[in-house]
Amino acid sequence: MLMLIGIVVTNAIVLIDRVINNEQQGMEMKEALIEAGRY
Repeated sequence: MLMLIGIVVTNAIVLIDRVINNEQQGMEMKEALIEAGRY
């Protein structure tokens, strides 16, 4: 169970990082979220 929690947290961090990078490239928040969630 503990490993599963670690994987979920790691995935969340990666997702947030992708959203931030997308915003820095000029995307709007909604578009950045959708793009980050695709991968």
